[in-house]
Amino acid sequence: MVLAVTLLAAACSDGDRLTDRQRTDFLEGCRPAAGDAFCECALEQIEEVFTSEEFAEMGDAFPADGEVPADLTGAISPCLPLLEP
Repeated sequence: MVLAVTLLAAACSDGDRLTDRQRTDFLEGCRPAAGDAFCECALEQIEEVFTSEEFAEMGDAFPADGEVPADLTGAISPCLPLLEP
């Protein structure tokens, strides 16, 4: 899924909020496949649930099969109706 690429591209950080780089990488990886509305919503949800360190660790540990981690799926689930076909 498109989130695999964006998670793997996430930069490590020492703060609670996602870094500008993490936000940019996520949006650039997400928008082409899912559209602006979904990606903006998903980013907002991710920022409410995960610290920058947790987000980076999730990217580092992302399974090779591309399966989205359950914690991430749960976080972005309110945005799924905005997903562009």
